[in-house]
Amino acid sequence: MIDNEELGKIVARELDAAEMWQDGDLAEQQASNLRYYHREQFGNEVDGFSKVVTADVMETVEGIMPDLMKIFASGDNVVEFEPQNFEDVPAAEQATDYVNHIFMNRMDGFKIFYDWFKDSLLMKNGIVDVGWEDKDIIEFHDFKNITQEEIDLLEDEDSVEYIDVEETEDKGFFDIRVKRVIKGGKPFVETVPAEEFYIRERSKSIAESDFHCSVMERPVGELIELGYKEEDLLPMSSTAGSAGDTQVEDARFSDPEEGTTLSKAIGDNDEDRLVRVIKAFVRVYDEEYKCMKLIRVLQCGHTVLDSEEVNRSSFISLSPIMMPHKFTGISVADLVRDVQEINSALWRQMLDNLTLANSGRYAAVEGQVNLKDLLDNKIGGVVRMKAQGAVQQLATPNLSPFTVQALDRLQEKKESRVGVGKMTAGLDPNALTSHTGAQQLNQVMSAAQQKIQLIA
Repeated sequence: MIDNEELGKIVARELDAAEMWQDGDLAEQQASNLRYYHREQFGNEVDGFSKVVTADVMETVEGIMPDLMKIFASGDNVVEFEPQNFEDVPAAEQATDYVNHIFMNRMDGFKIFYDWFKDSLLMKNGIVDVGWEDKDIIEFHDFKNITQEEIDLLEDEDSVEYIDVEETEDKGFFDIRVKRVIKGGKPFVETVPAEEFYIRERSKSIAESDFHCSVMERPVGELIELGYKEEDLLPMSSTAGSAGDTQVEDARFSDPEEGTTLSKAIGDNDEDRLVRVIKAFVRVYDEEYKCMKLIRVLQCGHTVLDSEEVNRSSFISLSPIMMPHKFTGISVADLVRDVQEINSALWRQMLDNLTLANSGRYAAVEGQVNLKDLLDNKIGGVVRMKAQGAVQQLATPNLSPFTVQALDRLQEKKESRVGVGKMTAGLDPNALTSHTGAQQLNQVMSAAQQKIQLIA
């Protein structure tokens, strides 16, 4: 078995390499998708002209989300156990009811599905972390006016770790405070932000990758509560694989703007400070057993807090458009970003054209026109001139008919790419006409719905 010191070096080295490529072009594309979703300006705007930005990315993502949520979260059961024989039927039904109750109610399964699907539609891959968490439940209880015999009974309980005893004015009676630690654990399913997940370059999948991890910020006190030593928890400034405030995170919190200048720690105590914790899965060769092994490593800086051999990773990836032999997929936002750029440009030109048509430019003969009257563009205003024809409006071509045709063509292009449009959303009043056959309509609806179902 590889020792923890060597594992710590491997994880730090692999994370540095993964950050190098993921924080480059991939992070820029993910951040760009978020900026397009928030309808941020492109940076080529000119003062005095229209700056409108269309919402093609947002409309497409939000158009697909209801269908995905309906498929996975609208039924009675999101998971179902099948009995192997007649005797297993009651147990299978009970297991189905219990697991669905835990996931949908205690874990807020609807929110997990929602975040997972939207991450995949925007960020190319949506990631969830699934597993079992061993965590003690700590409870405090106060007892008033109890006897020494009752205190002795409490001290005999294995779960009682601390008792604060204070004798009352009544002799032989006490007020006590008890700390009870209940050993236990619970399953967890957590969505992982794209900027916190790293995988080795050119990996085919999570299952086949030699290294992947998540980088999280956790309070020192939370890790001490789990049994780790405070001296092993390095501050964030010296932590290996520090993700920092990435461009993806900045884009995520850009609308409305949420700054990063304030400290993220809640309190001023040393236990309140945040450290970056790396949860990694690394595949290494074990010389003792002469085979490759998958090791789960929990690490802070170069210090390994915990490690164990596992059969598979706890991370699961979802991508709307998977690429063969490649982990990173294609998001729906990638398909319509160019459409949003062109749509925005056409809308800007059409609005500028309408503005010029209503408040156009004029040619005036110098000295023959009262320029103050001409610049006062009030309704019904009079322009004084010395000679007829001294003022002429410069012709502005009407681009609206051509622009509308181009916008319609772009809408068709967007619908053909992602399967989301007026007809599939039930918003097109012309979908059913006297010469639109039911078979023709069903073909259009079926083709569009199949694109969404393929994502599911």
